[in-house]
Amino acid sequence: MKLYVSCVVIFQMCILKHLSARDFSRISPTCTSADCVKATGEILHYIDEDVNPCDDFYEFACGTFLNNVQLKKEPLINVETIMRDNYLSRIRVMMQEPILHNDSNSMIMAKKMHEACMNSKSSENGLKLVKDTLRQIGGWAVLEGDDWDDSYFHWVSASYLLRKLGFPYEYLVIISVSERSDESDQVLLKIDTPWRCISVDTPEEEELLYNHMVEIAIAFGADADTARSEYADVINFIKDLMGLDNHFQGDDISDDDATTAYLTISELQEKFPDIAWLELLEGILEPVVKMNVDQTVLIKDMSYLYNLQDVLSNTTERVLNNFISWRMIIEHSNVLTNDIAEISRKFYKLLNKHIIVPTLPPINKMCSAIVESVFSLSLQAAYVQRFISQNARDDAMDMVENIVKEFVEEINELHWMDDETRIGAIDRLANLSSYVAYPDAMLDADLIEERYLGYQISEDNLLASILSVNYHKVNSLFNKLNKDDNDIDEVEINEKYTTYGIVYYLASDNSITVPHRMLQDVVYNEDRPKYLNYGSLGSFIGHQIFHSVFEGSPIRQESEYYNWISPETHEAYQKKLDCVAENYESFYVPEIDKYVNSTNTKEEDIADIAGVQLAYKAYKEWIDRNGKEKKLPRLDYTPKQLFWISSAIRFCSKGSPEAIEKSVRHSYQSLKRFRVLGALRNSKHFSKDFHCPAESMMNLNRKCEIW
Repeated sequence: MKLYVSCVVIFQMCILKHLSARDFSRISPTCTSADCVKATGEILHYIDEDVNPCDDFYEFACGTFLNNVQLKKEPLINVETIMRDNYLSRIRVMMQEPILHNDSNSMIMAKKMHEACMNSKSSENGLKLVKDTLRQIGGWAVLEGDDWDDSYFHWVSASYLLRKLGFPYEYLVIISVSERSDESDQVLLKIDTPWRCISVDTPEEEELLYNHMVEIAIAFGADADTARSEYADVINFIKDLMGLDNHFQGDDISDDDATTAYLTISELQEKFPDIAWLELLEGILEPVVKMNVDQTVLIKDMSYLYNLQDVLSNTTERVLNNFISWRMIIEHSNVLTNDIAEISRKFYKLLNKHIIVPTLPPINKMCSAIVESVFSLSLQAAYVQRFISQNARDDAMDMVENIVKEFVEEINELHWMDDETRIGAIDRLANLSSYVAYPDAMLDADLIEERYLGYQISEDNLLASILSVNYHKVNSLFNKLNKDDNDIDEVEINEKYTTYGIVYYLASDNSITVPHRMLQDVVYNEDRPKYLNYGSLGSFIGHQIFHSVFEGSPIRQESEYYNWISPETHEAYQKKLDCVAENYESFYVPEIDKYVNSTNTKEEDIADIAGVQLAYKAYKEWIDRNGKEKKLPRLDYTPKQLFWISSAIRFCSKGSPEAIEKSVRHSYQSLKRFRVLGALRNSKHFSKDFHCPAESMMNLNRKCEIW
């Protein structure tokens, strides 16, 4: 009898040993809940089972999606854009609902603003408002020709008048508020160089910009010859302005003057006497802050101000007026009449000919996007109450915590990290702040309403509403100067959850944010098996948590937050990066007939490799605590295999050749197909779970090992 039992056991073990993963999945328990059935349907929407997963896992995981999706007018469609559109669709439905008796005041304003945007008279009324504003700042020189009187215009007074009316005003200098730093523990007024939002680097760009300015002026009624003559002078001014960083290096400027400085307004006026600083700052900050000459201001670039003063001294008020008037118009051209909007769209299309500039979206979509950007806190508070449960938030928070714990364990075993750096890394993870789904403050109706006090929403003028919003937002910014150092701005904390629609890490405050928009199907569903959630959302989280210890793309300029890493560990990490760069250089992009240059992407590539492995190991730990999960119906894959499938589906993406080329040239992340292939073929766990033969595409002999 004992011999019989032993034979049976041995026979069963032999059978199990030779069962494939697919055979094994057929005899595993199956989840038959509605959410599991739904998850199966979603996966079948993406995967192509005719592709061998060991030959090309991206084509296997995304093949059906790639074959079926049609780009039409969109240059790019992927899981992120689908989630974005789904989110905005839900927001749009809420905005288009009738005003209800229990709607908050901010929700009522959002619905009215959406209605105003849909109003056919709105753009005409907005155009009239622009023309009235031009008269208020002293007229538009190119329209009035020889009748224009420059004594009624000065760029300083025009700047603070535009600020009071809600228009952008930072065309020559940016006036904002500093963050606390090691140099100053105070929040200070900050003067910085303006964003370089226009470019005249090439003759082609210069001609495009010139033609655009002339077209805008003519559309407003300017004489064509006058417009061409006067905007030639504006082009020369812009070239001078854009060249301040490199060709205005005066002999009188010391090295110290070229750096950041802390000056009182009195000292600022003394150094730059040709600019009426007190008048400018008083006008901009009114009515929020009372300025005086003894207040300290942070100057981010002294050399820029020296050179700006020099350029302004050689520029007429007429040129400055034409420049500021044009800038004021194009900032809001998309909400003016169709002819003005089309001029700007044509300009951006020609300027960015390497990408597809979409045609103007349907009016309801455009209006929803505009209103959502204004009333984001109010609408997102309504969104989370309707679509995000407390259980989902708690579950996502647990996921972050579990992945952090796994990272700590890996760091403790990391042989190429020295002990001093190890202590610093573990301390950084111990002090990592996590913001998941939404804060409790987002459900505080009174706090949300306080954010929108004073907003004036017009029912037939979208631009007027936008300007009212801008005015109050700038007031809120400058009000930081009045707050006590210990004040906690709950609105700012709320906005941390709404800044981006993706999981992101900020080195400046060592925080990871998982916005509620990420808690959508494909990436997350609280009622489906955990292996799907860890594979998708967990891998996003793992990627970003990796950046808490190892720096992301140098483009972010965050090196100051990683200066605790020893030279020895830094050198060892660079070798890991070199392996990744060499590994990814074999990827070929047929759409543009080029191989990948991973120099700009290796920091993000290694985070992909590490992130999915952290999520995988965290899921295995979850299994150890909670037990194995059931497989999905109709799919002959094990839970571990479904983890990898879920991790790949989040990157399914179809783009036009132009969009792909733009991404290859300018993105600090690899194309999504290579983010899948690169991360998984460097994982021994993946190749083991899918039984990929040695030296197959998805099972490299020489893997880039991180742990």
